Amino acid sequence: METRKRHRRIRKRRATIFATSLLALIIIVASFSIFQIEKNTQENQRINKLSQNLGLLYKNSFPTKNVTNTKIIAFSTKLTDKKGKIPNKNYQLFKEKLSLLDLKVNKQNAINALFVSPVMLGKTLKTSTVKTSTTQKSIKAVVLSALPKDNFLTHAQKEINQAKKQVSARDKEQNLLQKILTAITQNPTNSNLLTAQNTINKLPVATKNKENQALVAAVQKFYAGKKLIALTFDDGPNATTTPTLLNTLEQDDVHATFFEIGSHIAGNEALLKRQTADGDQICSHTWTHPELTSLTAPAANLEITRAATLITQITGQNWPFYRPPYEAVNQTVLNSVNMSAVNYDVDTQDWEDSTSAPVYSAAMAGAHDGAIILMHDIHPWTVAAVPNIIASLKQQGYTFVTVSQLIYDKAGAIQLHHDYFGW
Repeated sequence: METRKRHRRIRKRRATIFATSLLALIIIVASFSIFQIEKNTQENQRINKLSQNLGLLYKNSFPTKNVTNTKIIAFSTKLTDKKGKIPNKNYQLFKEKLSLLDLKVNKQNAINALFVSPVMLGKTLKTSTVKTSTTQKSIKAVVLSALPKDNFLTHAQKEINQAKKQVSARDKEQNLLQKILTAITQNPTNSNLLTAQNTINKLPVATKNKENQALVAAVQKFYAGKKLIALTFDDGPNATTTPTLLNTLEQDDVHATFFEIGSHIAGNEALLKRQTADGDQICSHTWTHPELTSLTAPAANLEITRAATLITQITGQNWPFYRPPYEAVNQTVLNSVNMSAVNYDVDTQDWEDSTSAPVYSAAMAGAHDGAIILMHDIHPWTVAAVPNIIASLKQQGYTFVTVSQLIYDKAGAIQLHHDYFGW
């Protein structure tokens, strides 16, 4: 009996020990699980915070617009501080993303440095012109081979190609310009000056100013020590009188400037082409010969540009000059069009005459170095006076030039919205 009781006590004790041990084990396991959950929660919070911080710098394979190397360094410091507090695989993943971000920011900065203003701002692409200091060599130095094939690389390659294209076009224009400037030092013909002007206008502002100075220097060097005078003819073309005048100019190897009325051109296109072939300059004298100061700015613009456009279409000459009828010009008219007015300082008043003698006398009386002489090729008596005017001026040592040649020599680079009237 005692034996049985003892056995029951032993079994009960064993059951109690087992239950106690099991309970202790459960408590330990539960405590460890709670600890692990808390640890995982803290790790996830750190990972999420790092992800949020990285997201401010880097989204969808692109650096964000405001990312800087300073901000990348700051994030790297935070990441280093979290080393050992997040799983190593997450740490390494952040390191890789940060390294790629740093690479992309450096490439983005290198590409932007090629242009006057930034072209890559995050996912945004903007247009800009390359800096004057940018060369094919500096473009080639921006190597993209280490970048992964993603949209950032596509954008970067697009901007690199744009830089190459711009530099190539700029170099081509500058090489052409250098050839033209060399030719101008030998002879600043109307054609060479027009080509130089149009080429320079395509260049960036900084380069344009430099090349304009070179152009002016070339013209002034050629005409140094010479007395210059410009013969100008208004109101043509005239089918009867203009050909006779051209015969005289061709025979005496004199170049003149013609200010044509647009409505007079139809049917006389061949005369404008002949003038161009001769080396003469052709500009607008408006379409219908109105007093421009009596018009609104848009109406004045139309009068000037309508004739200028037709002249360009026929001759290729696109000089930024016009002559206002009746010498009527004010600041409103000058501002109305991206050109300049060309008046005169010697008026022969040939429209009042009917014989050539007064025209000759007026031209000779007013002649001086830098003069712009006004005549009209629609008057037979004026055309008849021109041979004697040319002969006498040559005897006095004058060199005949077009208005553009005179401006480059006496005033420098062409200024727009200006009124030229002789020197």
